[in-house]
Amino acid sequence: MNFFLIPLLLLNVQTSSIDNKYNYHTQKADIYYHRGNYPNMIFHLKEKIKLDKHDIGTYADIAYYYWSMSVDDVKRRKEFQLKALDTLIEGLKNNRTSADMLDEVGNFFLHNLKDLDSAMPFYEQSIKMKNPRMSTYHFLAAGYFKKGEKQKSIKTLEDCIKKFPQDEKAKSKLKELKKDQ
Repeated sequence: MNFFLIPLLLLNVQTSSIDNKYNYHTQKADIYYHRGNYPNMIFHLKEKIKLDKHDIGTYADIAYYYWSMSVDDVKRRKEFQLKALDTLIEGLKNNRTSADMLDEVGNFFLHNLKDLDSAMPFYEQSIKMKNPRMSTYHFLAAGYFKKGEKQKSIKTLEDCIKKFPQDEKAKSKLKELKKDQ
């Protein structure tokens, strides 16, 4: 046997083991989800994060289920909301250049906590990243408009159209805002 191949074979065994653990925790989380057992589901989702710190979807899932538990358990609402936010911030620390992770934090503030002011900086950072979402421009433009910053709203929609020329919704909204000038 060629001794130069041994490190490659060991790497394949480690990768396979990680994949197996990841899949195991994915399956367990799914089982607990269908049983409505969110605490055990979240445990397995957190185990997935230990195996892949760049799994943005899993950070978002954990935060969402903490938030949903906050809706059901009024006495522990703040505790669950903080756990959700802590999870998203951890995800952001591990994915500093991800527009998607910035969007998840912004969306949590906007949609779950109804806190536009806290959401805006995350959306502002997100559109500066390599692959921002089209929806982020829309949330940001709407936020500026709601705060009375119409020119920033217009500029954001113009930037959106430059990045996504097929975005008919942005074109329509921009036309509406410019008509009222």
